[in-house]
Amino acid sequence: MIKFRRHLEALIPGALLALCAAIVFLPVTRLAAEDDSPIDESAPPEVQGQQLAEIIRTQYPIENYQTQGLLSIRSNRGQRQEFKIASLVYASPSQTWTNIFQVADLQGRIKSEYLIIRNPRKPNIYFRTIGQVDTEGQTLIERAKDPYVPIGNSDFMMADMGFDFLFWPNQQVIRQQIRSGRNTYMLESTPAKPEVYGKVLSWIDKKTLGPMRAEAYDLEGRLIKVFTVGGIKEINGEKVVSRFDMENSQTGYFSRIEFNE
Repeated sequence: MIKFRRHLEALIPGALLALCAAIVFLPVTRLAAEDDSPIDESAPPEVQGQQLAEIIRTQYPIENYQTQGLLSIRSNRGQRQEFKIASLVYASPSQTWTNIFQVADLQGRIKSEYLIIRNPRKPNIYFRTIGQVDTEGQTLIERAKDPYVPIGNSDFMMADMGFDFLFWPNQQVIRQQIRSGRNTYMLESTPAKPEVYGKVLSWIDKKTLGPMRAEAYDLEGRLIKVFTVGGIKEINGEKVVSRFDMENSQTGYFSRIEFNE
């Protein structure tokens, strides 16, 4: 079980791995009482949005953690690919922490690695392997200039797994909504200089503060991708959400990450 520390609060129960960007696990245990709110709901939508984004960003691990599972990709013609995937989290005494994703074939041979250096108050830094080794046989990595790099040819990008949109300057809670029986905040995030995504809409569980769904839109306002979580399992004695789906609305491709260990 990985434990996260919230800004100015005690440990969160349950497992929050890589905040989906790295969220790998979402806790299903209660975080707050029914009438508690993590933000000032009387404030303007922009203030509520900034408060909510900051609270989510400022969760960080205090323990190392590793989990693994399967990455599956289905094309718009029904063709399937499967890979093993592992997520490794390395905590540090500071709030800065590292999340590594390794993608391997079904025989366990690593094909690619993606590294995210995360800080609650600074944008993520991304690295990836470049398919070369040095004279000592060590795999070489380089800093990724573009975070919109797919992980293992899937529709999960490094920027998605790093939840880059939470660092965008424009955040606002546009409404509250019941989704799958849960009370959620609907958060609209827009970047200062749109590049790939023009905006992201996300539904944040009010109790766990875990994103339940996120929709990414292009610069013309057309839906690109839909991210959802699901699949409650008991892993290491904890009930956790361990399945993550990404549906590309423009290409018809579908990607799933399901952790089981």
